[in-house]
Amino acid sequence: MEWVNTNSCEVNFVTAVDTLLDERIVCSSGTGNITVWDMKTGKNNRWIAHTHWIECVKVLFGLTIASGARDGIIKIWDLSNLGDNIMYRGLQYLSNEHIVTNICFAGADRLVSSHQRTDSNLYVVNIWDFNSGVVIKQFRNIGLLGISALQYYKGQILIGLSYKNGKDIAVWDFVFYSKPTEMLSGHEGKVTTLAVGDKLVSGSKDKTVKVWK
Repeated sequence: MEWVNTNSCEVNFVTAVDTLLDERIVCSSGTGNITVWDMKTGKNNRWIAHTHWIECVKVLFGLTIASGARDGIIKIWDLSNLGDNIMYRGLQYLSNEHIVTNICFAGADRLVSSHQRTDSNLYVVNIWDFNSGVVIKQFRNIGLLGISALQYYKGQILIGLSYKNGKDIAVWDFVFYSKPTEMLSGHEGKVTTLAVGDKLVSGSKDKTVKVWK
């Protein structure tokens, strides 16, 4: 692996990153800022996105990104218009009672997000209708999640579990089931992160990375 470029994204530390297909990097900070860095020109666009620490930033499609923070709000941004009207929409679930910990896009018109209660370690996973901004399905009280352990893949929501003695990946059917259709077991420690391509990749506190069919 070769290091190719670097940039000072923020005076505060970086909390999340994602990449756009046009060679731009999106990063967020603990001070609530989002920075878009153009690797070709070296220029930055930065704005105050949230009043709280940003937990996740995710490219959804095209030049549309989403950010989630400890203020309990998901914000959708349109990077084709880096001016005063950049924010496309805000989604809020139970105000600031829940920290937004993860966001992923699911198909053509669905958004999936995970939320941790501010007064406990309980999580919920919401499925949103992207066009209306309404929660259409919810998985409740599923325990602890790894910070980056939520993904969507071919009609299934994959959740890496990190509660006490939890070390599996829960597979939920996107449409029909109110409980996991399958539990993927193999890690000996808490699942902390997931990634999907043509296969599922998981990372754990057991110091291993596993690749799943």
